[in-house]
Amino acid sequence: MQKGDETKERIKDAALRLFHLRGYGSTSISDIIESTGVKKGNLYFHYSSKENLALEVLKGALALYEEHISAGVKRGASADKLESLINAIADYHINGNFRAGCIFGNMALESGGTGSEISEFVKDVFTQWENNFERIINLSVKEGDLVLRETPRVLARMIISSIEGGLMLSKIYGKIDPLLNCREFILSALRERRTAYSLDK
Repeated sequence: MQKGDETKERIKDAALRLFHLRGYGSTSISDIIESTGVKKGNLYFHYSSKENLALEVLKGALALYEEHISAGVKRGASADKLESLINAIADYHINGNFRAGCIFGNMALESGGTGSEISEFVKDVFTQWENNFERIINLSVKEGDLVLRETPRVLARMIISSIEGGLMLSKIYGKIDPLLNCREFILSALRERRTAYSLDK
């Protein structure tokens, strides 16, 4: 890696850490410069603005997230894949910095509905998550593994909302328990829907 690329990555890594811990609005360019030791001109050589830097940070964070999740998802029945996906997401945050919350959720709270590029990027991330969950849930229903009381889309949103809510509470209290509680709640709800199928049989 060339020196310029190393500097660019160092800036992005520092920005990720600061945006995650402090929030986008509470992190200034000066904070990032102080953290990295780079000159202001060097930062703006690689990133045209704070928003441009944040977008690159989010893209990098999403790539790492997706890599981890893909490695943790089981193959086989869709219902098993669904449970392993939920566990992989929870484990990603448990083994990471759960006290900082979810960087995408944090950014959504700060920028949601503003129409900014950051807002639209985060909206796309959550839409992608919803679509992915809905697709797997639909397959589980078609395979006869799940019997739902709600639409697949609603269940997908319930899962995401519970995970993000658990992360927010874990951030507030500085404890992993809320996230663990929410994971168990989701898994129990899914098992009930699988049990319902077994009982009906």
